[in-house]
Amino acid sequence: MITVFVLMVFIGLGENEKLHSDKMIFRSLVDCQWYAARIVKVFGNYGYTRPGTEKITAYCLPKELREGSGERLY
Repeated sequence: MITVFVLMVFIGLGENEKLHSDKMIFRSLVDCQWYAARIVKVFGNYGYTRPGTEKITAYCLPKELREGSGERLY
């Protein structure tokens, strides 16, 4: 078993928040956090509100994975 980090991306707020992606799995927490920060910076809407845009939240969760499981690791 190895510890990997899953990039979780949510779109929306509160009751309307929905999981958009949990398919990107990283070997390194540093790499996962870099992508999480970039997604929020580029696609997030936290500085001001534009009509028709959604809030985006991204963070990394640790997960145990069997070596050779066939999952694509970044």
